[in-house]
Amino acid sequence: MLTLCRHAGWQTEGYTAPDHPVQVRLRQVLAEMAGVAPEDVYVAVDGCNAPVFAIPLRHIARAFAVLAQPAAVSPGRNAAIQRISRAMRAHPAMVSGTNGFTTNLMDIAGDNVVSKSGAEGLFCAGALSQGWGIAIKMEDGSARGHPILVPELLAALRVISAEQSERLRELHAPGVLNTAGVTVGAMRPRFSPTAEILSREAAPQ
Repeated sequence: MLTLCRHAGWQTEGYTAPDHPVQVRLRQVLAEMAGVAPEDVYVAVDGCNAPVFAIPLRHIARAFAVLAQPAAVSPGRNAAIQRISRAMRAHPAMVSGTNGFTTNLMDIAGDNVVSKSGAEGLFCAGALSQGWGIAIKMEDGSARGHPILVPELLAALRVISAEQSERLRELHAPGVLNTAGVTVGAMRPRFSPTAEILSREAAPQ
């Protein structure tokens, strides 16, 4: 935000105020990518005192679809989005930390996925080859379900292979261990994304 202020010639004082030019600009860009009007982006305050923007989950998914395939935006915005996407995929540890789930997903996905987790159990991904956006929100606000659901969902959508999905589960969801290090259980999705998607494909149109 401060870099953008300097680049645009805006004063840095008060840059976290919702009506500061940098926050107004960020809200406009998010609205454009998500397909909503700027006035429909709800503004709150996050833990570092900067504005945080809230939009419906389906519009978050749309924004990540644009991040994956930005053909529908202006040439200047297209180039900027592709640069950001390449940087995220080339240096995923800068997105999610060393050995983070999102880091390993982008490493294992073979440059086909750009992804980012968020607060309160949010997970987002864009599939470059398909041009799809995916957004998941865990009701309990915890990210512990991401390694359980996301690999299976992406494999069901054929974004990653079954082998890649299994590798992610091995890294991040090996089982529930007790204090002695013994595996005493496992977490699994309550539904099968593969079965759900196949049933929809088989349904009469």
